[in-house]
Amino acid sequence: MSLTGAIGAGGTGGVRNQQQAAKPRELDKQAFLQLLVTQMRYQNPLEPMDNKEYVAQLAQFSSLEQMQAMARNIESMAAGREQAEQMNATLKEILAVQRQILARMPAALNQTA
Repeated sequence: MSLTGAIGAGGTGGVRNQQQAAKPRELDKQAFLQLLVTQMRYQNPLEPMDNKEYVAQLAQFSSLEQMQAMARNIESMAAGREQAEQMNATLKEILAVQRQILARMPAALNQTA
């Protein structure tokens, strides 16, 4: 029985909490383990799932978690880069204003003397 077979068996009705209902496309580790237990509970005892299938599912879920973590890190880096670019633009504006002020200073000093 596949993971989707366990979902279709109706064993996940009590698994979803409010957080999962708000994010129905995300599957956290706890929900995955509950699905795996449900899958084992409803499998055919005369034809149990092969251990290799369990290991493969765990490896796939681990890979998915790692990809999600990488995606979050990339999003964070992109946001940091955007902030740095905004700060750079602000600093350039400040430097331009300072240059204008400094360019006017000698003329202002000559007028007072």
